[in-house]
This record gives sequence, C-alpha cells and structure tokens, in this order.
Amino acid sequence: MPEAIVRDAPSGAAFIVLTHDHALDFLIVSEALKRDDAAYVGLIGSATKRAVFARQWR
Repeated sequence: MPEAIVRDAPSGAAFIVLTHDHALDFLIVSEALKRDDAAYVGLIGSATKRAVFARQWR
C-alpha cells in the first residue's frame, strides 16, 4: 500500500505524488502531510485537481 510506504519512509524523505487517481493522490499526500519530518511534499496535477484538493482539506 502506498500509504504504508509513506509511513515507513525515513526521516527527511521527499514525497512527489503523480498518479492518475485523485483518491489515491489524496491518500498519499494526506499521509505525507501527517509527518513532521518530510523534507518535501509535492503533488503534480491540473488546476482542477488543485481546486478539488483545496476544498477537501478545508
């Protein structure tokens, strides 16, 4: 499971998410943002994806 990989990654890991599945992207990014030791969390997507994610995180 991708979220388990995020949880098990070493301190200082960088996460770049770019899948074709919005739900999977949301799951992975949410797990990465829960960490306080990630060096970087990035998400590649369209303006529509950004708007959807922004609404979900409010």
